[in-house]
Amino acid sequence: MLHPVEVHSDLRIGDIYLLFFWSAIRKLIYAGWALAIAVIFLMALEARNVVFVAVLLLPPYLYVVLAAITFVAVILPYLRSRAFSHAMMGLSCTIGPQGIDVRRRNSQSHYDWAAARNAKQTSKLILIYLDGHCAIVLPKRCFASSQQLNDVRSLVRTHAKSQMSRRDYWP
Repeated sequence: MLHPVEVHSDLRIGDIYLLFFWSAIRKLIYAGWALAIAVIFLMALEARNVVFVAVLLLPPYLYVVLAAITFVAVILPYLRSRAFSHAMMGLSCTIGPQGIDVRRRNSQSHYDWAAARNAKQTSKLILIYLDGHCAIVLPKRCFASSQQLNDVRSLVRTHAKSQMSRRDYWP
């Protein structure tokens, strides 16, 4: 029987920046594929419809497109990770066989394991996705010992709907 594990999260911007960054890159790749399909479709209709794409490659428009890509791929993930880390400041979790107790400055909530729909780990984080658009993000450095980390992995592996494997690293 595993005992409850108490974790005081010290989430930093750098901990979650890569999650938001790779999500933005994935969206840009999807947008690139959609644009390529649209251009091919327009070329199939008539070659004169594709002239506007050549105009976008001229210097003033090219700089605007590059600035937009830089904003979406680099700056927006930074702003989102900063907002998320500030929202999670002062988070304390107790993870046990009955569920997860989350405490913040002025609030406390309990999540049964039935609410944990997915769990993943990266090289630096443990992510427990709950029902809805909510996740508990725990940096691995916040665990007092490797035994605590292994206990949490065992609890999540036992109770979460989508079980976390030992090598379930993402991205």
